[in-house]
Amino acid sequence: MSDKPGSGQTQEPKNPMTKEAASRIQSSTAKQNDGGVPKGSFATRAQSTADKLKSSVKPLSRMSDKQGSGQTQAPKKNPMTTEDAARIQGKGA
Repeated sequence: MSDKPGSGQTQEPKNPMTKEAASRIQSSTAKQNDGGVPKGSFATRAQSTADKLKSSVKPLSRMSDKQGSGQTQAPKKNPMTTEDAARIQGKGA
């Protein structure tokens, strides 16, 4: 795969732009330009890219607080039914 213009193929960036990185770039640019960030500058493009990447990433569902930990887990495709659990444990048909 290539990310060259006109090739028709794109590649995932090795280090995608994060909101935090875009914020650092924007802050540095503003300090160099008396508090302003010029239109079309790298800082504005970085911020735009970070916003697009953030909106394209779907968050993982949160485990309920009853389970404690506050960790994330991927959504289940086919949740286990009580019949499945009984069959696996050898208590059902």
